[in-house]
Amino acid sequence: MERFLDTQRENINQSILATLPTLNTPRPDLPLTEEQLPPSLTWHHDLSKLMTTCRVDPASKPYERYQKVKQLQAEGHGIRAIARHLGISRNTVKRYWQQDSFVPRQTTKRSNLFLYEGYLRKRWLEGQTNVKELLTEIKDFGYNGSYTILANFLSAYPRLEVVPTLPPARKTNSYSSRRICRLLNEPASEWSADEAAFLTHLLSEHESIRQTHELGQQFRQLIKEKSAAGLAKWCEEAEKVSAYTGFVRGLRQDYAAVEQAFVSEWSNGQTEGQVNRLKILKRQGYGRAGFELLRRRVLFRNCTTHRE
Repeated sequence: MERFLDTQRENINQSILATLPTLNTPRPDLPLTEEQLPPSLTWHHDLSKLMTTCRVDPASKPYERYQKVKQLQAEGHGIRAIARHLGISRNTVKRYWQQDSFVPRQTTKRSNLFLYEGYLRKRWLEGQTNVKELLTEIKDFGYNGSYTILANFLSAYPRLEVVPTLPPARKTNSYSSRRICRLLNEPASEWSADEAAFLTHLLSEHESIRQTHELGQQFRQLIKEKSAAGLAKWCEEAEKVSAYTGFVRGLRQDYAAVEQAFVSEWSNGQTEGQVNRLKILKRQGYGRAGFELLRRRVLFRNCTTHRE
């Protein structure tokens, strides 16, 4: 589910923006033009150096590779065959395979702050000089940099003599794929008001996310009820959804063992716990612990006799 949500970032961002609280004075739409800004102040930054790190470059190699993968996928070729044909890894092919549209990789070495220069100038003239508030606002629009970069950028902005009264800034939460997975596995009664509004909009407006979530909940309920009878039917429904295709394939490769996990009262957890404890003890010796020392340390807790 978490890997699937990584491919749905655009839909997630839409739901975040759609559930933001509305103010009497809404923020202007981006991007702002230079003509909309009053020329009364002299700014120190050069707008000709706009960065485009968040835009899709049709001439880039990743985008060309993505197009080739989707073309071969449409022709009916498998992931392994495409990886061999293009000479790239299967993980890359699998990532492109699951994406409905090309998602460029975000780079942390180059900031896209200059894309929001116009917006920052306007908000500064309106009296918003709080760096944290400005950071929250442009984060909503896709700013990928840090607080330090923004603070250094605004340090040379002209100081206003009179700070006008501003309406409260519109704040929002950031939702990672892992956080969304955790919230969806919790009862709806434990969601906060903001989380409930966001998740309700996300599940109601995006059919693929809602369907994937429902199948995940059904599988979880089958395990909880120890119901192996419904497993086969669940696999038939889940293999039609791209997010679960590989998962179902893995279940069917060892279906008998999976089925036993649903009905058996026995668990391998105790064995795995003891193996994990043994590994921790061994690593505490920095690779120099021999068998005799490990044996003494492992069995020491169970020793019932003490020397006087």
